[in-house]
Amino acid sequence: MLWIRTLLFIIICGVEEVDLTGHVSVGGTVKLPSVLGSLKVKDFDFLKWRFNRRIIAEMSSGQPKENLHAQFKGRLQLSPDFSLTVRELRLEDSGEYEREGMKEDGSQIPSYKIQLHVYEIITGVHIQSKVIWLQGNHTCMVHLVCNSSGNPEPSFSWKKGGQTENSKEIYFFFSPEEGDISITCTAVNAVSQMSTDVNIRCSSTDWKLYLYIGLSAAVFLGVMFLVVHCCRRRNQATETSRNEATVYSTVDEGCVKQSHESEGHGSPITLYETIGELNVKPETVYDRVDLNRSCAPALSPLKKVL
Repeated sequence: MLWIRTLLFIIICGVEEVDLTGHVSVGGTVKLPSVLGSLKVKDFDFLKWRFNRRIIAEMSSGQPKENLHAQFKGRLQLSPDFSLTVRELRLEDSGEYEREGMKEDGSQIPSYKIQLHVYEIITGVHIQSKVIWLQGNHTCMVHLVCNSSGNPEPSFSWKKGGQTENSKEIYFFFSPEEGDISITCTAVNAVSQMSTDVNIRCSSTDWKLYLYIGLSAAVFLGVMFLVVHCCRRRNQATETSRNEATVYSTVDEGCVKQSHESEGHGSPITLYETIGELNVKPETVYDRVDLNRSCAPALSPLKKVL
């Protein structure tokens, strides 16, 4: 039992009370009061300001000395009453500030302690949501997590309908019959607060699945369209090359024979004339054949087509 009493005594003695607690934002300015009462600065042999037990400013024999610690260089200012002003506050400036002093007669005045908390202003809140469909009981399980800017991390609260819950994340169940549910998360610290909403719907089907199917079908149809289009273009080009127009001209047998005798022996002559225009209708030239007509000497084996 003795060691338990000793431990309890150490714990109680280790808890130090502070006279003032302050909450300020990063980048701001704070003035820490000296609380000297009716005493004047000239009544003291020395006065000191400590931050977490380290001396950061003092006044001895009426001469002020500031910025005695590298962390606060250029950011401290002592007032005539020995109040301490700290500018351009940072997160690391959070801690215990203590004013202590000794009078000229050698007596020491009670120290004055201030606990200072420096916070970042909250600039954004975001909700992460996860909805899982439970086929067994046809309900949805919802898991929501609230995140925000601001250091130290702020506290969070949720509001759903008329219910409020203080936590960073929440779980709950609801059915499709309840429709859309709006839930609000609020992030709060000592210097600022911000809220955001999220709408949750419980559905037995996953819309993402339909989205993936639709995109896959669209890609497949697009590829098939390109393949068909290329095949049609290729077939049209082949058909065009085959449909060139050809004109045949009949040459009188007797005239050809006479021409052959005059020009020498050779193979029969056949004339093919290719017309490049596809839309020109083929024309046929008819000539009356007179068996008793003598053929004039042929100047050419080709018969002109008008």
